[in-house]
Amino acid sequence: MRLSFTLPMISLFSLGCPTDVDKDDTAGGGGEDKDDTAGGGGEDRVDECNSTACGGDLVGAWTYAGMCIDTSQEPMDDCTGGYTQFSEVTTSGTLDFSADGTYALAFGASSSTMLFHLPYECLGGSTCDEAEASFGGADCVDTGDACDCTFTNEGEPSEETGTWTVDGSTFSMLSDGGTQTTADFCADADEMWMLPDTNEPITIVEGILFTR
Repeated sequence: MRLSFTLPMISLFSLGCPTDVDKDDTAGGGGEDKDDTAGGGGEDRVDECNSTACGGDLVGAWTYAGMCIDTSQEPMDDCTGGYTQFSEVTTSGTLDFSADGTYALAFGASSSTMLFHLPYECLGGSTCDEAEASFGGADCVDTGDACDCTFTNEGEPSEETGTWTVDGSTFSMLSDGGTQTTADFCADADEMWMLPDTNEPITIVEGILFTR
């Protein structure tokens, strides 16, 4: 299940483990599941990072609570023993779905951190200090047999309004600027996971958790 959909603050989705979200706990904290009733049955319909699309009632004010990202080591094609690895994605924001079919999204600045592990053989004779200087914006550390370079990308705050529709367990948002965003979802009374579109290319996020 690998995918990508885009909110204004960050490009999303791939298989992985959580960073901001504890898979054993609900976003409400305390390690206990809430008795969520939206969608019927009084059952908690929203499950950790491996939630499946279940639909639900989106109307209301949602607050970003975390996401699951792929933190595995991704081998480099042109560097034997080298790999890239995301270690952190942070942001904050709100997403309001109104009953009249309009929405308003507002996110603060976002930050994502990525590690490039580069064995000496991949540096072409350069030192780690020289690699840091050539990369620009990276913080590189010599580990003795490799150069570990960390890049941090800062995203700007963003706001967006538009219209939204739901078809079963899939919602679509059309911004006033004409941008279309589509994703599967699973929502109950307190929590909602936005889930990947399996037809989209791989990025880094498996799902985004909102609470209300």
